[in-house]
Amino acid sequence: MDKMKTNIRQITGLFAAALLLLATGCTDENPIEDPTPQSAERIYILNDGGLGANNASLSVLDLKTGSVTADIFSTANGSPLGDTANDILVLEDRIAIAVNGSNIIQICDLDGKSIASTEAVPNVRKLVADEQNGFLYATSYADDGYVAKLSLEDCRLVSKAKVGYEPEGIVLYEGKLFVANTGGYAYLGGHGYEQTVSVVDAETMEVTGTIDTGMKNLYGAFLQNEKYPEYLLVNAAGDYWESPAGAVIIDCRTCSVVESFDFPATYAATLGDSFFTICSEYDAASNGYTFHTNRIRVGAEGISTEPGLAPEGGSADDGIVKAVKEMGSPSGIFIDSDGSVFVADSGDYVNRGSVHRFGADGSFVGKYAVGVCPGHMARNR
Repeated sequence: MDKMKTNIRQITGLFAAALLLLATGCTDENPIEDPTPQSAERIYILNDGGLGANNASLSVLDLKTGSVTADIFSTANGSPLGDTANDILVLEDRIAIAVNGSNIIQICDLDGKSIASTEAVPNVRKLVADEQNGFLYATSYADDGYVAKLSLEDCRLVSKAKVGYEPEGIVLYEGKLFVANTGGYAYLGGHGYEQTVSVVDAETMEVTGTIDTGMKNLYGAFLQNEKYPEYLLVNAAGDYWESPAGAVIIDCRTCSVVESFDFPATYAATLGDSFFTICSEYDAASNGYTFHTNRIRVGAEGISTEPGLAPEGGSADDGIVKAVKEMGSPSGIFIDSDGSVFVADSGDYVNRGSVHRFGADGSFVGKYAVGVCPGHMARNR
């Protein structure tokens, strides 16, 4: 992670209690090695690794057997994935990975074998793909912030679009790219925190508009709803003093904010009409944290919130919420189509982290050792 990511996790308390990422190590606990075929039902876990440690990795959980393959990328290629991974997409027949510290976008097959890569997008952050037209889009902090358009086949850089300072999240809806601007280097001076989402024509790569969210530093969850993809959840980390953290829902059809929340949604997953969110909000004045878990429902009936994280019968004190509160540093959430919930825990950010699996009713299923700082999870199709 770059300085901005370290700064945000130190200050906002995204369950990080600061990134002690300059050191690295491994526990004696080893996952079960089980090289599985591409047809297996898999959850891919991208482990960020430690800053400067060159130990980012790609773990795979076989959903049928419960076995874990520690790092399919290094096994398939005979070399490490790189320094500080930042995002993963699992597509129909390939995987795209952004490795921020190494300034690399890596395209692999479903067993982790490298197909193509590029260093044409330095300080790469987040990814979205247009598989139908064969393009990959990536945000970058370089050159004051831009979006890169690349060939999904060979990672060739096609064009760029200048957006706001230090852009993070990116999604694609009906030919338009929506890009979260953070201004995350504001703590260095030179500019302030951003509060806009840039709208970019994906074909021409021209900025066609901006959406003012009314909240600063759009860092964290940036996720479309599964059932209603026109609804986009946007987290705002705030400026840590005068502007508190929060979240908004944007309607991508009208390019407008339709709901604002006074709670943040740092990590989020979607199932059906709902977003499931986790965050620990930092208060600089008290040097304390406020814990948040919420379910946000969207759709024709309006937008509503409920407590809890279990898709079936969730409550403010369901089994998943209880477990999350006891974790060292929750750092990601993913929900499978059957309602199974997976929560990543980075622990001490130095030794290997873990992924906790729960049933749709919140019951505990299993815990799996993965890599250092697990932060991103995706399902094969």
